[in-house]
Amino acid sequence: MARTGTGSRPPRKSPRGKREDILAVATTLFGRDGYEDSKWADVASAVGIGSTALYHYFESKLHCLYVIMAEALATYLENFERITKESADYPSAIVALLRHEYDLNEQEVLRNRLLIAEQALVGVHRTSPREEEARQLARRVGSRILGAAQNDDAGDGTATGRIRASKSILERCDQPIAQW
Repeated sequence: MARTGTGSRPPRKSPRGKREDILAVATTLFGRDGYEDSKWADVASAVGIGSTALYHYFESKLHCLYVIMAEALATYLENFERITKESADYPSAIVALLRHEYDLNEQEVLRNRLLIAEQALVGVHRTSPREEEARQLARRVGSRILGAAQNDDAGDGTATGRIRASKSILERCDQPIAQW
């Protein structure tokens, strides 16, 4: 029978909500303290669950990191495609992209710090199936970002084509990402 009264216990979060809480706390701790210096048990404590409960959602701290990276890169790609499609001309598209990418909240700053600091881990094969699946997802999304920039028809005259061509040139300067 469901409880209808006002008890002192708050309603339970869905497993999906708990997973999102874990990702948010892990992003904060990994980004603020560094991935290596963050403790997996501190993530559990901040979320309000036991350390062993984390393994219901993520196989390991590294698995969680790969998921954070994949989701961050997917969000970046979605925003890039949306902003460039909404812009009719090159200058306004560049301005819109720059504004969007530099107008970050504290959580996004920590996430980006984490992406840069730990990007080399995406290049290391994992023997754990769940870790490897998450790692491969991060690699695929990263490759889609680079591929979109490099394979777009820059001669199509659209803001998207010119921005992707410019982005391709800039990304070639960033060797660690290109090595993914």
